[in-house]
Amino acid sequence: MQMKSEFDSLVERMGLGEDERTLVEIFWKRAEKAVQGKPSQEAFLLGGEPVNFEFRNTVILHHIETLTNEDIDFLVSINRVALTKVEEVKKLINRDIQVHWLLCDPDNPNTAEDFAYLNQLKTWKRKIKVQGNKLSSIQRKLKKAKGTL
Repeated sequence: MQMKSEFDSLVERMGLGEDERTLVEIFWKRAEKAVQGKPSQEAFLLGGEPVNFEFRNTVILHHIETLTNEDIDFLVSINRVALTKVEEVKKLINRDIQVHWLLCDPDNPNTAEDFAYLNQLKTWKRKIKVQGNKLSSIQRKLKKAKGTL
């Protein structure tokens, strides 16, 4: 896990129990994977046990109703870190796109690899944009939920 010290610090400040820490750690790791552009679909989450996603969604939705302001603040802070990392990745990808755009020459067959890599970078950029928008949407919902408590 990246940023383990920051995660441990947040958990300590929030005073989370072991069960809560485990749940938040799952979200933390998923956010890191999203930022790194790794696949987010997995057949299992906890201990390699198969997950019935329909049932798990029901359980998670049930517990969302019992979140406190402190819980929401903690999730907002984790999401803020993930959004920051997404922005950093966007900047890196944009820089690489600019570099490879200059290397691409349609009249030179030796730059075919640069064109292929440029297309891959653009695909990653679109994927990161979608993930960033999703995280922003979640952040707005969390902040709105805090206002209604």
